[in-house]
Amino acid sequence: MNSISRHLSRHARLRIIHLGIFLVYIVSIILIFFGCVYRNIEKSTEATIMNNIAHQSQNFQNIINQNFQYLEGVAQYIGSHGGPEDTRSFELLQMLSEKCGLTRMGISDPEGNCVFTSGEEHSIASEDYFQNAADGRRALGESVEEKDGQIRVVLAVPVFRDGEVTGVVGGSCNLSVLGQLLLDDIYSGAGYIMISDVQGNIISHGSDEISELIPLDNGLFGQLDVVDLPKDKSVEQISADFSAQKSDIAAFSHENNHYYIAYEPLGMENWMLCYIVPISVARYSYQFISTYGITLCVTLLAGMTVLLLTIFYFNSRTHKALIQIGQSDALTGVFNKNSTQEQIQRWLQYDGDHKTGLQALMMMDVDYFKQINDTYGHAVGDTILRDVGALLRHEFREGDIIGRIGGDEFCILIKNIGSEANAVSKIGRLCEHARSLRFQDSEHDLTEASITISVGLAFAPIHGNSFEELYRNADQALYQTKRNGRNGFSVYVPQPDEEAAAKTAE
Repeated sequence: MNSISRHLSRHARLRIIHLGIFLVYIVSIILIFFGCVYRNIEKSTEATIMNNIAHQSQNFQNIINQNFQYLEGVAQYIGSHGGPEDTRSFELLQMLSEKCGLTRMGISDPEGNCVFTSGEEHSIASEDYFQNAADGRRALGESVEEKDGQIRVVLAVPVFRDGEVTGVVGGSCNLSVLGQLLLDDIYSGAGYIMISDVQGNIISHGSDEISELIPLDNGLFGQLDVVDLPKDKSVEQISADFSAQKSDIAAFSHENNHYYIAYEPLGMENWMLCYIVPISVARYSYQFISTYGITLCVTLLAGMTVLLLTIFYFNSRTHKALIQIGQSDALTGVFNKNSTQEQIQRWLQYDGDHKTGLQALMMMDVDYFKQINDTYGHAVGDTILRDVGALLRHEFREGDIIGRIGGDEFCILIKNIGSEANAVSKIGRLCEHARSLRFQDSEHDLTEASITISVGLAFAPIHGNSFEELYRNADQALYQTKRNGRNGFSVYVPQPDEEAAAKTAE
């Protein structure tokens, strides 16, 4: 009996040891797994932030360049028709101010005597931006904080007549408003965005709340000098990145709070676009992984619950995968027709904090797609549709709704676009990138050919608040593009009778 007892005891101990080893193994695997997941989350989060700030840097450059182009259009008119004494010139400046937000606009003669749209007159001859514009190039003045607390910078362009500079046209751009506009497009406005020079001096900031984190008097480098930066990223290295106009991202801690700071060159005046966001906000979309980890650990200790929860988990994943397959267009990988309509209608009816400002509905066709199919065959047509689908997924943000609702017809809802100008700029780039797509067909001795697209654009809530209204109006704009010769885009313009009917309904 003693030998049997000892054998059973030894066997029980072995089983406990084996079970302990197995549990240690499982726990080790889980820890390793979640360690790898955490590192991947960290890398993905940083990549997303860098992609966002690079995108916003490009948006900033596009807006500033667009404002320069507006000013150059007025300067061209002045050079051809008149000067400060021409009332039409000031009418154009006033129209431009209403369209793009430039303020304190004025026209000066070659000596720097400037007449402003407000009627005020004084000399700007001593200003650096006037000297640069008078030399025949675009000029960007130093940022100035005005009495209302807003940070503004002067944009100036030369007026040419017969090859000579005969004056300067300029206007004041509100960097504070522009910074807030850029911030609204990242994590629904969470965090802090600012523009800094290479010395770390804050030129502009999107929100006064940033002063709670970074006292503006200390500058960016001065504040980073007192926070906990990682070992591989010192203030000196960040300062060197600014001087070299290099983009990067780093995590830091301040008063038990954890943040990311990312920076990207703005491509003008050696300015840097900086973005600070709480790590918890940046990683919010990955919180479900921690929940799954706790669930998995509990199930390992709950016996049969492990099996039940595992089955539930995989069934749930399978269900989601089947739903995703049912929602997707098999050829292009975007939403199919029904899912597109449902997703767009749901977003238009959504009334939460993540939905702000204008929403843009875009209808798009591939020009002469039927002729391509008839000439080169459906295999080439399918290849083109797949390439167009890939282009749309690349051009638009992850949260935008992209769907194929017909043979070569696509529908895209651009969420929180901010302004009509942003949408027009984005669609313009899309049309340009579409023209770079190429297709081949050896059977017809076609080495390489390009395609073009036609686009119609409508805005919510201006042109409607439902999918049906926006679809109808964007479709009308699309057909206007086709009537204009295709290969471009049109924005829906209500007809007089439609505007009257809308006012009557109100």
